[in-house]
Amino acid sequence: MAGMTEAIYHDIRRYIGFTDEDADRLRELGPAIAPQLPEVVDTFYERILRHPSTRQVLTGGEAQVARLRASLAGWLEELFEGDYGIEYCRKRVQIGRTHVRVGLPQYLMITVMETVWAELERRLRPALVPQIDDKLRSLHKLLTIETALMLESYKESYSESIREGERAAVQDRLNEAEHLAHIGHLAASLAHEIKNPLAGISG
Repeated sequence: MAGMTEAIYHDIRRYIGFTDEDADRLRELGPAIAPQLPEVVDTFYERILRHPSTRQVLTGGEAQVARLRASLAGWLEELFEGDYGIEYCRKRVQIGRTHVRVGLPQYLMITVMETVWAELERRLRPALVPQIDDKLRSLHKLLTIETALMLESYKESYSESIREGERAAVQDRLNEAEHLAHIGHLAASLAHEIKNPLAGISG
């Protein structure tokens, strides 16, 4: 499955037209956005925690939010590192799988990504960065790739969980059938044992 996701990743990159030049542009954006990333994380969680549907997923209290904030900060930094190879793809696959595990709906993934894009664009556009429009287009391409990849890995992981649940249900039914068959066999044996002395008494 991982190989299939990696093939999809390369296909998405070709479709979006994400090139080495885009990677270089994002790397150049790194120094301009790095000092602002902690504020981006703060703003992101202020907005996200206003929504009841998001709070329902975050059931682990402040400790969970602290872990998620650290994960978001690391993820944002990686957006501007300029290395978007297979290892980058694998990390993004794990994000989609984690979203399935914590019960995050797919529509929230898209909403969250749009929130990230809007906040990054708001902070980067006024920066004195050469060719900012081209660089923002490269960032938007990458976030589109990220969204597509997370949704694909979400779909795969969710399908796996459904299949696993179905397998467990079938196994439970088989175990129950075996148990009933064992009881039936025992009942037949007891009936036979009781029948023999009764036949002798009757005779």
